[in-house]
Amino acid sequence: MRNSPAVELIDVTKSYPGVRALAGVSASFPAGTFTAVMGPSGSGKSTFLHCAAGLDRPDAGRVLLGGRDIAALREPRLTEARRRVAGFVFQSYNLLDSLSVWHNVLLPQRLAGVRPDRSWAREVLHRVGLSGREDARPAQLSGGQRQRVALARALAGRPEVIFADEPTGALDLTAGHEVLGLLREAVDDLGATIVMVTHDPAAAAHADRVVFLADGHIVAELAHPTADSVAARMTAVSTHRGPAPSASGATRHGSVPLAAAGGRRGPGSSGSGATRHGSVPLAEAGGRRGPGSSAATRHGSVPLAEAGDRHGPGAPASGGVRGGMTGAAEVDA
Repeated sequence: MRNSPAVELIDVTKSYPGVRALAGVSASFPAGTFTAVMGPSGSGKSTFLHCAAGLDRPDAGRVLLGGRDIAALREPRLTEARRRVAGFVFQSYNLLDSLSVWHNVLLPQRLAGVRPDRSWAREVLHRVGLSGREDARPAQLSGGQRQRVALARALAGRPEVIFADEPTGALDLTAGHEVLGLLREAVDDLGATIVMVTHDPAAAAHADRVVFLADGHIVAELAHPTADSVAARMTAVSTHRGPAPSASGATRHGSVPLAAAGGRRGPGSSGSGATRHGSVPLAEAGGRRGPGSSAATRHGSVPLAEAGDRHGPGAPASGGVRGGMTGAAEVDA
């Protein structure tokens, strides 16, 4: 149901040795909306996304994903809940080179032990412009096409939420614009909920709202963003230190009433970034990342057999094979 929370974080805290990545953050993401998460390097945005998606476990607080508190779950129930509710699109695609486009798209459903919806899989491949490429291997595709496969894979399971971590970071401007347009269409046409981390103001302008983090706190929020308004707010946020109220209603200790942040844009909405990709996204450390160095792998390796899923530090790779190799028997199980 639209405007009911698809994802909710309540007083979430997460620390790593010597670093407090999240400091009592609270936020709510209504169903059927597109939210971008931005902030300077080290602001906590990737940790925020990973905790929201169940990829990292918070030290304290609650994370409600699809109405269920996943922060309290242990493996393998956490992996099962994540596979059922969430889809993932990462900068480095996380496709299995040994599998065709078709089998990459169906893999999460097979690993979850459910019968793949082949008709819907064909529909999403058509929607992302890959009809006729079902038998191709990832190595035969461009970067933009591989990211389209990753998006089709995320959509094929009809997840309640799609988490995207720098989805255009390894793409050129044209391919990035196309992928962002597809993410926008997934919200407008399919009712998907998307939470996307990005460094690029023009990419963020495709969203309904932008949430800004600094020093582990939510410090600002911007509804109906444009590339110019996002860039201006990022400049202000980059000089911010510690929690403080913002004009948009962000409150002390990071609680932001996202559900009250205004409506969503339909296709063709104006704004300097709403219809173009516009600029090259920056990587976490200030430079651009290539494939294989996504923020999705900052705190642990990716069990690629989960097809985009990822565990936090110390969590077991539930059924996955690290390094990206999956045997045929495992795929067809």
